[in-house]
Amino acid sequence: MGCGSGGRAKHGDILPTIRAALAWETVDEMNSPSEPNPTVTGRWYIVRTSLPLWRRWQNPSVTYNPLPDGRILDVVFGTSGGQKPRLVLGVDRVQPDGSYRWRGLTPLTRLTSSRWRVVHAEQDWALTHFEKTLFTPEGIDVYARAPRLAADMDEHVAGAIAASKLAAPFADALFEPVHDAAPE
Repeated sequence: MGCGSGGRAKHGDILPTIRAALAWETVDEMNSPSEPNPTVTGRWYIVRTSLPLWRRWQNPSVTYNPLPDGRILDVVFGTSGGQKPRLVLGVDRVQPDGSYRWRGLTPLTRLTSSRWRVVHAEQDWALTHFEKTLFTPEGIDVYARAPRLAADMDEHVAGAIAASKLAAPFADALFEPVHDAAPE
């Protein structure tokens, strides 16, 4: 995965990697029992989180792109260490209970899997819960369509977190990842 000028990954640089990684999965693994939640598609910025990973990254975002076979291409992008671009590719499959199973696509993440779910979603923000994995603790993320959550949404988000049995235990651990630029 090369990076273009200015330290930003170019789509053309990662497309061969994405195509090869998607072809790696077998047809049996591609069967998805449910339809993806259309609310989560598109680009989201991680604006609040309890997950320690986001303390080491700046400008974290995730983009969910539905694929024709029902899977969702999951592209996590951010920067670290002097604006060095970071990219994690995965595929999500909707599970019968409405959660998603993520599997990494690159050589370093292919054996990695996790389960997550949308706890609450609105047009401009969403609350997600992630189960514990070998590499990450259980936790929550708050997504927004912009790098910062609008001030008038804070109370609404806090209420959704407090009302959720999955999210409420992580309310006190929430922090704001660094977003130092306007949307790309």
